[in-house]
Amino acid sequence: MFRFKQFALQQDRCAMKVCTDACVLGAWANLSRARSILDIGTGTGLLALMAAQRTASTSEIEAIEIERLAFEQATENVGNSPFGAKIKIHNAAVQDFAPQHAGFDYVVCNPPFYENQLPTANAAANQAHHSASLKHHELAEAVARLLNPNGTLGVLLPPAQSEAFELKAARVGLHPKRALFLKHNASKPVFRVLSEYCFGKTLEKTAETLDIYNTEHPDYTPAFRLLLKDFYLIF
Repeated sequence: MFRFKQFALQQDRCAMKVCTDACVLGAWANLSRARSILDIGTGTGLLALMAAQRTASTSEIEAIEIERLAFEQATENVGNSPFGAKIKIHNAAVQDFAPQHAGFDYVVCNPPFYENQLPTANAAANQAHHSASLKHHELAEAVARLLNPNGTLGVLLPPAQSEAFELKAARVGLHPKRALFLKHNASKPVFRVLSEYCFGKTLEKTAETLDIYNTEHPDYTPAFRLLLKDFYLIF
């Protein structure tokens, strides 16, 4: 079990476990104007629950999970949290998802990373990590269909896949407006890119870098502590 300050996650039936970069996405996403939020590929329910903690009691959060065991575990995790009334989880593929109301204010996704690479023998892990069931162009097309005209997509990818996704997003009218380059420490290369997209190009795209650990000693940086202080028990 992974315990946060306001909720806990069982993850024994999920191929995609709780990871630091996903926690960063959940804390970094700009949800200040989001009243309706969609989490694509919720896994344990992590991002949906982080969004629920960060938003008003009147916000509505929906989450999609294609893998049955992960869907069941996410449903249990949400039900055991203080935010069960705010979150509805669907066992579905996003390509087929038809919500009762169209136009989410914010769509968040930690998608399968790898395209055109050898999958593992574990079918659940393949769905979680490889994009055979959700190609990145399909994700972009689904977001364009589900997002409202003034909405935002928040997505997490490795650097090379992030560059490729930007081209696919542009084909459906989504363009980057904000980015966070995540590094293990200042001496290491960027290993994840967190990006926010909106419809139409913006002249004020912002980008910053976050180091998780200090270079000199294995302790969390002040910036990382500040970002995750409302979630991690150790802060």
